[in-house]
Amino acid sequence: WATVLALLLFTSPAYAYYGISFLTDGPAFSFILIALYFFVIYHHKQVLRFFYLSMLFFALAGLIKVSSLIAFIFLGGILLLETFSLKTLGNKKIYHGLKFEWLGFVLAVGAIFSWYFYASRFNEVHGFKYTFNDIWPIWNMSWEEVIGLVGGMKKFTSHVFFSRPMLFLLLFTGIVNLLLWKKVPLFVYLSNLGIIAGALFYFILWAPLLENHDYYFVALLILFVGIIVPFAWYMKTNYASLLEGRITKIVAIVFLGFNFLYCLQVMQLKTLSKDERHLYLMVGDQDLIKHMTWANRDDCQKNWYRFERMQPYLRELGIKKEDRVISLPDNSFNISLYLMGQKGWTNFNQFSSEEDIQHLIDRGAKYLFVSQPEFLEQEFLQPFISQKIGEFEGIEVYKL
Repeated sequence: WATVLALLLFTSPAYAYYGISFLTDGPAFSFILIALYFFVIYHHKQVLRFFYLSMLFFALAGLIKVSSLIAFIFLGGILLLETFSLKTLGNKKIYHGLKFEWLGFVLAVGAIFSWYFYASRFNEVHGFKYTFNDIWPIWNMSWEEVIGLVGGMKKFTSHVFFSRPMLFLLLFTGIVNLLLWKKVPLFVYLSNLGIIAGALFYFILWAPLLENHDYYFVALLILFVGIIVPFAWYMKTNYASLLEGRITKIVAIVFLGFNFLYCLQVMQLKTLSKDERHLYLMVGDQDLIKHMTWANRDDCQKNWYRFERMQPYLRELGIKKEDRVISLPDNSFNISLYLMGQKGWTNFNQFSSEEDIQHLIDRGAKYLFVSQPEFLEQEFLQPFISQKIGEFEGIEVYKL
């Protein structure tokens, strides 16, 4: 059961995909799992160094993704309850002391706060913040945007979080856990309630990003820990014979196998699989399949990958690898730049005036790339498109 449950967590396509990504969500959640591991050892062995190892990994998680700290906040709440002499694990406490445990939490929070304070001041002094580093609460959304959010989660992001059967299992066990009041220790009950509440606050604070940014769901994988683990503990404590039954184990292995294949097929969709012969039986949702295969085939293959193919052509034009360029109307952070292997600027900041382009020229921009012909009609671009030096698969190149 320990093996099956651990592997089941890793059948989340979001975790499988972003666990090896440059984005911080996967590593942050992994640090949370390591922190929880050392915390459990601390509780059982009553050795303080394991507690501080736990705090170290919680701090590492918070330093790279502060929104991953749902479990950390929950354990801090348990420490607060036990400070007032409340026993949260039957007739005993989770923590074996207070003074050094409070010190560990204060050090972790202090390290996280100090880093974000420094980063905020750094951005303020230098006058620029490149990425989104703030809350985006649901109350800032219009009703139409809320409808779009629900539709986006239903059609896309929830599928990448877990399979539908897994989501139903989380819902079912979460409800069952709520009905176990007075049948389980307070810590076990609160872990389910507290983690669900934490996930709800997470949703409220970053709701608009959950429509199509599936990596934001990685932090919500803590729901698996907060819901499934208490339920598994309750079953092991009260119905051990059922868990040891052959039929139960077969059902669990089949369920794990289904989710593994589901994760595999979603990964194929997310990693630019162009083979339309795939039936994607485990995914099932035809709208999701059509959406992702269309994006893979038309958007990436026909549009983005031409930037990668044009690298030799750039050298023929005399554009050096170190030359800075402007790539329009690419609204991403750096997709076209990355594929071309060039440094420079995309249209991430939505340039709209001659002064904007001139400012980039003053900062070293030597060439302008325009990948959509209709974008050339923009009035602010007219002074900069008089020296066309080449064209590659619809990408026009101008010398600035």
